[in-house]
Amino acid sequence: MTFAPKKIFDPAIWVDEYGNFLYAYAFSRVRDESVAEDLVQETLLAAMQSQNKFEAKSAEKTWLCGILKHKIVDYFRKSSREVELTDEEADMSSYDYLFREEGVWKDHWTAESRPIVWNENPEKMSGKQRISRNFNALFRRIAGKSCKLFYFARNGWFRFGGNLRDFRNLAE
Repeated sequence: MTFAPKKIFDPAIWVDEYGNFLYAYAFSRVRDESVAEDLVQETLLAAMQSQNKFEAKSAEKTWLCGILKHKIVDYFRKSSREVELTDEEADMSSYDYLFREEGVWKDHWTAESRPIVWNENPEKMSGKQRISRNFNALFRRIAGKSCKLFYFARNGWFRFGGNLRDFRNLAE
């Protein structure tokens, strides 16, 4: 009975021994040559960095393939979070007028374009939104000149002394 000698763990031969297999596997999953090459390189680098964790419970090829599978999953996770912009979308020069071009405050907001402080109380805002929804529902039920009256009232063109219930009564 003869036993085959145990293969010695040797990262120097991984590219020659497993490179084509790993590349074919990666390419079959990502369908992009350069991405497949990068994933194989990352796999080999990760394997070299963690070679002391290899317990020889499986073949080197199986171990490397397992690392590659994780790299492929990481690639798809990362690419699903990234949004590719067109050149037109990425061109921010149309916003240059909003920022100072020189001086100590270069690239800071100009006085005219700075954000305004939002001092609204969220509870008051929710009340305004509720009132706005009621007005919109009211607009759908009334027609003609009455609708214009409520439009002006809603947009603050004149003050109405009553409350929202009075508006509803007028509309019915």
